[in-house]
Amino acid sequence: MYVAITESNQIRAVLRAIRPLIWRRLLVRSDSTLADFHEILQVAFGWEDVHLNRFEIRGRGYEVYRDGGGMTGIDAEDVRLCDLNLRRFRKIVAVPMSS
Repeated sequence: MYVAITESNQIRAVLRAIRPLIWRRLLVRSDSTLADFHEILQVAFGWEDVHLNRFEIRGRGYEVYRDGGGMTGIDAEDVRLCDLNLRRFRKIVAVPMSS
């Protein structure tokens, strides 16, 4: 029997500027890409993936590509969470963009 052990990140996702506070605690594999994380957020919050999305981490933009939309940042498919060297309490800002 072969068992793959993969590290995971516990992430607290919080919606800003909304009261009462809306948040989710997520366990996300560290080898997940930012594009995978985008999909996880969509499911966790019950969203329908109708906007282009951009993650901002340490001043760099990572974008989730959708057909018909251009990209101005780094492709989120190419970046894994473990590549970001995230530390406890590090913010990942998800920015909805109009399509």
